[in-house]
Amino acid sequence: MKILEEHILYNGKWVQLKERIYIDTKGNKRSWTFIGRRNQQKASVIVPVTKESGALILIQQYRIPFGQYLYEFPAGLIDPGEKPEEAAIRELSEETGYQGKVDRISPEIASSSGLASETIYMVYMTVEEEPSMKPEHEGSEKISVFKLLPRDINTFIENCVKSKYLLDAKLYVYLVNKSNMLPSKLDSAL
Repeated sequence: MKILEEHILYNGKWVQLKERIYIDTKGNKRSWTFIGRRNQQKASVIVPVTKESGALILIQQYRIPFGQYLYEFPAGLIDPGEKPEEAAIRELSEETGYQGKVDRISPEIASSSGLASETIYMVYMTVEEEPSMKPEHEGSEKISVFKLLPRDINTFIENCVKSKYLLDAKLYVYLVNKSNMLPSKLDSAL
C-alpha cells in the first residue's frame, strides 16, 4: 500500500472530508474518502469512577448524526497546547459538573479507523460522589448526566439492548468487560 496524494473535499468548522489516492496491494490506483479533524485535533474520553461507590459517571447526549440520544462517556477535544489529562479535567467539569483526579491515560488510539482519522486518549479518573459545580453545556450540547452503579451494569445493558438505545462503542466494550454477562446473552436479546 502506498499513499500517493490527499485532497480536502470539504472544509468544515471542526472536520474535513478528505480523499486519499493510493496504490492497493494488487497495484491498482484507488481512492478512500474519510473524515479528519481540522489540524489533526485529538480528543480525551473520560472514564470517571466515584471514589466510594465505584459508580461510573455517564452522559446521555443528543447526537445530530443519529438524530437521537446516545449513552457515552464524557469526552471532548484537546485544545492546542493542552495535554490529554488537562482536557479531560476541563471537559468532565464542563459536561458533568464533576471534578476529580487523573489515575491513568491510555496511549493514543484510533476511534473509528475505517471512517475517520480521529485519535483519542482514554483518561481514567477518580471523582467525588456528587458534582461540585453546575455543568456548562455549549449550545450544541444537550446532555443528561447520571451515575451507573456497578451492581446495575447488567440491567442497564439489557435495558439498552431491549429498548434499542444506542451506546457508544467505547462505553459498550467497557461495560461488557465490567459485567458478568457473556456477549452471547446480550446478542440473544436483540
